[in-house]
Amino acid sequence: MQNYYIRIEVPEGEVKNILDELAQAQNKIYECYNRLEDLGVSL
Repeated sequence: MQNYYIRIEVPEGEVKNILDELAQAQNKIYECYNRLEDLGVSL
């Protein structure tokens, strides 16, 4: 079995920014689903 090593450099804070954006998007989707349910839409 072969072992590989990879190194990826990203700007400082970029991964945190991406994860924060994903969390915001997840919250927005949740809010939208709740609004649809409040309108009587079955999901």
